[in-house]
Amino acid sequence: MDPGIAAAIEAGRSVIVPTAQQAAALRWNWARRQLALGCDVWSTPEILTWDAWLEARWQREPRLPALRRLNRSQQRTLWERVLHMQDVGFGSGEELALHAPALMQAAARATQSLLNLSRSAVSEEERLLATALIAFRQQCEQLGAVALPLAPPEQLAPLVDGPAPLIVGQPRLTPLQRQLAESCWPGQVLLHEPAPTAGAALPVQVQAIDLEAEVTACAQWCRRQLEAGDDRRLLIISCAIDPSLRMQGQMLWRALAQGTGPAAARDPDEGLLAVEGGEPLSHQLLIADALAALRLSSESIAWQDLSQVLRSAYVHFGDHRQASKLESALAEAGRAHWPQPLLREMLLGRCAQIPAAQTLAAWLVQAQEWGPPTGATEWAGRFSQWLKAAQFARSALHSSDAQRLMRWGELLDEFASLDAVLDALDSDAALQHLQRLASDAVHAPESGDAAITLSAFRGAPVARYDGIWVLGLAEQRWPEPPRPNPYVSLAEQRRNQWEEAGASQRLEQARWAQSQWQRATPELALSYPLREGDVHHRRSSLLQADGWSSAIAEAAVLEPYCDAPLHRDESLPPMAVDPGLALPRALLRLRLQQQCAFRSQAQTRLGAEPQARVGDGIDPRVRGELLHGLLEGIWQELGDQAALLAMDESARRALIRRHWSRLLASHAVARATGLGTRQLERERLRAEHVLLQVLAMDAARPGFEVMAREHKLVWPSMAGGMTLRIDRIDIDVHGRRWLIDYKSGQPEPMRLERGSAQPLQLALYEQALASAQPVDGLALLSLNPVEPGYTGAAVDATGWPRSVKSVPDWEEHRVQWRAELAALLQEHVQGRADVAPLREACRYCHLSALCRRGDALVDDENTELPPQERP
Repeated sequence: MDPGIAAAIEAGRSVIVPTAQQAAALRWNWARRQLALGCDVWSTPEILTWDAWLEARWQREPRLPALRRLNRSQQRTLWERVLHMQDVGFGSGEELALHAPALMQAAARATQSLLNLSRSAVSEEERLLATALIAFRQQCEQLGAVALPLAPPEQLAPLVDGPAPLIVGQPRLTPLQRQLAESCWPGQVLLHEPAPTAGAALPVQVQAIDLEAEVTACAQWCRRQLEAGDDRRLLIISCAIDPSLRMQGQMLWRALAQGTGPAAARDPDEGLLAVEGGEPLSHQLLIADALAALRLSSESIAWQDLSQVLRSAYVHFGDHRQASKLESALAEAGRAHWPQPLLREMLLGRCAQIPAAQTLAAWLVQAQEWGPPTGATEWAGRFSQWLKAAQFARSALHSSDAQRLMRWGELLDEFASLDAVLDALDSDAALQHLQRLASDAVHAPESGDAAITLSAFRGAPVARYDGIWVLGLAEQRWPEPPRPNPYVSLAEQRRNQWEEAGASQRLEQARWAQSQWQRATPELALSYPLREGDVHHRRSSLLQADGWSSAIAEAAVLEPYCDAPLHRDESLPPMAVDPGLALPRALLRLRLQQQCAFRSQAQTRLGAEPQARVGDGIDPRVRGELLHGLLEGIWQELGDQAALLAMDESARRALIRRHWSRLLASHAVARATGLGTRQLERERLRAEHVLLQVLAMDAARPGFEVMAREHKLVWPSMAGGMTLRIDRIDIDVHGRRWLIDYKSGQPEPMRLERGSAQPLQLALYEQALASAQPVDGLALLSLNPVEPGYTGAAVDATGWPRSVKSVPDWEEHRVQWRAELAALLQEHVQGRADVAPLREACRYCHLSALCRRGDALVDDENTELPPQERP
């Protein structure tokens, strides 16, 4: 530990640090020091941020008894009220209220610098802050309250008598701190200058091909450090912006775990790796489920919230099997929003089959008894009682969840304190305020004294570390780019040396930070990536031009720090097949196996199905059934192209509308009828628009006759019979047989003419049909309204659109399709599940959270393309 800080703590002085995370790190430093001295018990030192130190002084001995201190939530709400009342030319009151956090921060920073905002304000933004700050202070006077971050020195002076604090981790004192020091502690030194670390060497400099390689090199360095001593403590500072710090922590943990097995899949071991910063409360599962449950009290319930509550592990309306069954039953209705009366009616109708439905219905009724608008304290009590009735967090919780539950209670207390600045609220307004507080509050469960700490704070490490590695020191990021505060005069920012005010200030800040890194550790490593996606990086100009080493991945496994065995088997056991039985979902199995073997095995054999799509419009499956049904009926009536050519546009419209009316009464669209007349009318207009274009294309084709519609056949295979259904089979005037498949969803790539079985269903249909009758052409008919039309391949595509290619060596291509289909079937049956997807397969995959591929959507520029896809 730094001797100056240790001496200050031993003398009973408070230590003020820039962030709460640094305060925790310094307390751990002190604890290790006491243990090394043989102490079993010691007093917890007062190590706080500046704002927390002021609040501690207030709570210990309030010297301003006539005033009430506003907490941060109350200040934010009061700022919003002030901004609602502002009459400026570039936004309404509601729009200005969204800027409350930024204005709060700017006002606190200006107070620290003792700026006279009214005198220096020139731009509209600067005048807004000056005017709003005056109004805020007037509101505080009316309420008899004080906001400590905005209190002037003369108001703070009565609070800060006693021993002078030691301020660490800052290059200089702020004007407010200097004035307090002169008036309260004359002659005493407040700013700490750390002593150099004994034995410090020159920094090690590492360059890596990309961020992943850089993190891997860092993990290897961490391992070597920890192998030298289990009691060593390491700090990793990240200057990378994307991905998030939490994702960088996962990357580092995977690199430490060395593999794709259980050790890499679970959350990082808190004793080995701690990631600073935390996440907003609203993003954490326990809190998110609580907020979703509270939103079920509204008159219109979003399906997303209802589904989340029924799937929640923290809310209980019966056992989990009942909740899952009820969620599936409600999903069948396909509604994105449920009016309260309709949902209760639906639940009461399911009570006999699913007892949890009655429990949920009774719970929802309680919200109707909440009564008229009331204060925030009353709403906090109602919300707590309602969640208690849903048995929220009733079961034993992990330590992290228990801490989140405690933080949820604190959040409700903060919400209740808004009574000091808010009038009576209705239920929607109360819930909006609570959700906003949950979004603003950042929480990270406390962990133990981790061996490795990953931080995004680039300032001075106030604690001492055995080693520090700094990631991402590329030219674009270090020094950091200037980001002046828009609400404060730029001249005033630069006069007061705000770090973000300009390039020279950023340069000074970066040089000071680098000197502090070297003072805090005997071993410093600096690194940067050569490439990040399509962006190529150069080293920061603040780093040395020579002495660079390249990051080379090692094959060693970090077994001492990952107690779970590694698992690299990427296959499932072979399927039990019977050629005499039907193979269920055969087409889906092969199509997914072609796109991604991992997804095929996970979805069709392990049951990892995508969540059903729910929306206010028509379900895509129903849309497909409608379009298929329309085309089947139309061609059943027409029979050939001659009948189509005999119709003008009005007759074709009448034909489409006639078959639309027929479909509305059929079972095929029973799921869509609950959407109402207006939705179905929009769908009819959409279908009519698409099919008129399709019929015009068919009229321009060479003459043909429709031989079969929705043709069913079974194709035998080594894994069982495959039941297939071909949308349409045409025979043209030259006697050529065409196989046509309708596609109402996303268009698929066409590579049949290259010998690849894509789209797979066309190649499979051709193989199945050609065993009985020859096929001369394959066409995929896209029914997408943006660009409907044909794509395909044929022996001779004369007269067809250019997107249908002629393939002279047709028989050779058929052999290639057959071989690819047989190989895919064999791989699926054998259980092959390696991750080697087609380039477009990852864009709409629902298994990304389980996938072992590092970044599915970024193609490495060194990746070898198949010959047919090379430019």
